[in-house]
Amino acid sequence: MRLQNYLTAAVLAGALLAIPVQGHSEDVAPGPIGTAPDYQVTSTSYCYAGSSTDPATGETVDHYKLCEDSLDMA
Repeated sequence: MRLQNYLTAAVLAGALLAIPVQGHSEDVAPGPIGTAPDYQVTSTSYCYAGSSTDPATGETVDHYKLCEDSLDMA
């Protein structure tokens, strides 16, 4: 009786593992609903502002800031 239960469980487990499953990641998105507002894409550039050294570890950290000459407010 134990052998029959074991074989039945093994066959069911093998069948479950052999059948491919379609998950949510394979769903096709229906696309955007309605219209989205138009956003203007801008680029941002950073300028080197110096560096500092951590006294505990001796690690040098570079600092950057926004370049003021590249700010274009249209």
